Amino acid sequence: MTTSELRQRLARFAVLLTMAAFVVGLSATVASHLVARQIAPLLARLKPAETPLVPARASPVVELGFYEATGIRREQLEGYLKEVVRRDHLDDYPAHLTFENARGDCLVDYPVKVLWDGGSDLVTIGSSGVLRIMLRPELLPGLRFGVPPEYVRIRQWTIPLGVGHEEYRRGPDPVLGGNVVNDYELQMEVWRQLSRQRAAGPSLSRERWQEQIVRTRCDWKPAKPNAPSGLLDAATIYRQKRQTVVIVAHLLPDGEVIYAAGVVVDPSGVIATACHVVDKPTAVARTVLTFDGQAFPVQEILAADRIADVALIRVDAENLVAATLSAGDPEGSPLTIVSHPAAEFYSVTEGLLRRYQSSVTLGKQTVQMSVTADFVDGASGGPVFNARGEVAGIVSARRRGTEHELAKIAAPAAAIRALSADAP
Repeated sequence: MTTSELRQRLARFAVLLTMAAFVVGLSATVASHLVARQIAPLLARLKPAETPLVPARASPVVELGFYEATGIRREQLEGYLKEVVRRDHLDDYPAHLTFENARGDCLVDYPVKVLWDGGSDLVTIGSSGVLRIMLRPELLPGLRFGVPPEYVRIRQWTIPLGVGHEEYRRGPDPVLGGNVVNDYELQMEVWRQLSRQRAAGPSLSRERWQEQIVRTRCDWKPAKPNAPSGLLDAATIYRQKRQTVVIVAHLLPDGEVIYAAGVVVDPSGVIATACHVVDKPTAVARTVLTFDGQAFPVQEILAADRIADVALIRVDAENLVAATLSAGDPEGSPLTIVSHPAAEFYSVTEGLLRRYQSSVTLGKQTVQMSVTADFVDGASGGPVFNARGEVAGIVSARRRGTEHELAKIAAPAAAIRALSADAP
């Protein structure tokens, strides 16, 4: 076969390939068109029918008068608020309200218009059903609320006046077998105490604070641990030792309140806590609130150790319920923490003493406890009890541990004892 014949054959082969590709492409186009014609009616059936847009009609709203619905006279409320200002030095007072219909159903997830003579505001009620507003003298004239017309009753929780007042539940509950804690009331009591202290002047001035925070030793002597008398479970420890746990709170110049914990270690008012809890040089008021509701200004920082993160503070008190310090606890010992994480006061968690670890802080070495009992911000300064009900340590910090967990750190009781007159 000559070269020219070979070229002709290759050319004819290329033309045949082109024609074949054209036919295949045409067939695919025709096939897809036919399929589309068959499927289109089916897709049309599946498509939801279009609904014309109808403007949403606003539900009717009526103005419900506060005084008529609660049975409180305006002059009564004015007198009550004046007494609050005089006694607690508060500029406003919280009102917690719920709106109910004749069936007792509560209004939820609704924007309520709060009106008074000369002004108004819009406050949304969430899923709790509680409307929270701060009462001030200028809000009292003509106080009323824009709500749906069927919500004709007001129940209120914070003002001990009128027919619609209901107190928050708190205290021992024999049905539950436990103690009901009301975080709101504890926060309000702390706020009242801090406000009184701010008005009266600081019990611990900044100058005295600066002198005392650097003390590393004091004359206080801790009580000796009790003789072993069996091990206690977490429920028993909580029931027996919660009276020793206190709220330690600081009021900052901008009005922020910082909550933390501490534990009474001497009936005369000596309290152990974390050093970073009391390390608040700008605080304008410092208070301690006990489990049974007694409040005391912080009078003195007896001693502190920033490296170990422990401190001893003093309040003017007598006959407080106190806990004793542990003489030491081995790894694996069961532990119970009672503290105030995220202002959830008197919460209990349990775990184990995971290990003792050496750590370098501010260039100095210290020994810390790593525990498995959980805690979050706000638990700082809380006691870590061993199974004998003794203070094995003080909650210090959470730090990044493994990839999936945070290491929970506490200062051992030995660090507290090192601040006392018994330190070697």
